[in-house]
Amino acid sequence: GELVWSAALVRSAVGALVGAGILYAVAVAGRWWLKQDAMGLGDVKLLGAIGAWLGVQAVLFTLVVSSAIGALFGVILIAIDGLKWKSRIPFGPFIAGASVVWMLGGDHAWNWYLTWIQGGQ
Repeated sequence: GELVWSAALVRSAVGALVGAGILYAVAVAGRWWLKQDAMGLGDVKLLGAIGAWLGVQAVLFTLVVSSAIGALFGVILIAIDGLKWKSRIPFGPFIAGASVVWMLGGDHAWNWYLTWIQGGQ
């Protein structure tokens, strides 16, 4: 009982810290590099919450998928709509969408991908 509960608490805390920590580091680096806010702290909190509920693997999957889809969306908007490179695109919807993909079975795709890049079958 208590051991299971404490293991789950540790797993949630680690997931929250990894999720929030990664995006917080990106936000700080972006602010330093661009001399202006590069990311809102709502994104940091959202990925931290995802880490707390779904774990570290979900954070990594969500970050990779949301970044890829967000970048693709941005390039399409630039090409079609003439969006400027300095325009802001909310990242939260991409984070939320990628976490839903994880909940619907993204863990299987993620495990396959990790095996594949390590040279496995």
